[in-house]
Amino acid sequence: AVVSTQSTGPERVPCRLTPNISNAFGPAGVDGTFRMACEGILGVLRSNREVVLALLDAFLYDPLIEWTSANDEGVFGDVVKDGTVSRKELEINSLYSLLSCRIVELNVPLRGNRHSFTASISGLTKSLRHFSESLSRLLPHENSTNSVLARQRLLQELKHDSEHVLWAQQECVEAQAAH
Repeated sequence: AVVSTQSTGPERVPCRLTPNISNAFGPAGVDGTFRMACEGILGVLRSNREVVLALLDAFLYDPLIEWTSANDEGVFGDVVKDGTVSRKELEINSLYSLLSCRIVELNVPLRGNRHSFTASISGLTKSLRHFSESLSRLLPHENSTNSVLARQRLLQELKHDSEHVLWAQQECVEAQAAH
């Protein structure tokens, strides 16, 4: 026996895929033109999801649209009528569900990129280790280069300044060598 329950609210899925509807799609059934059309539509919706969500958000916050009629028998009238959920709570719940959908949308690409991300991190770690080793090998050379550059600057000063202290030192050494 088939038991039928009568719901007080509208169906969440307005169309059921019954065998009669599947047969109406032809010999390919659901896997033919219907599937290709659905995949195409889903692709367009996904690529333009920000536009679609912006349009749907406008309906959610539109003050002209009443979610319930004057006698509380609108779309969500059965929920609001029994007093368990206020209209504000209903809006908050719908926003939470929208947020959870967006989190799920973002989570799928992150899971798909997890392997490449970890490979990139390990490659970056190896590169940083190699860079650190190269720096530690170059540090002694850098110190000797700085020492040579300091001597070169001193010689440049001596070349242009005939009254530098070292010229006087040279004259003292030459005078001592002459005696």
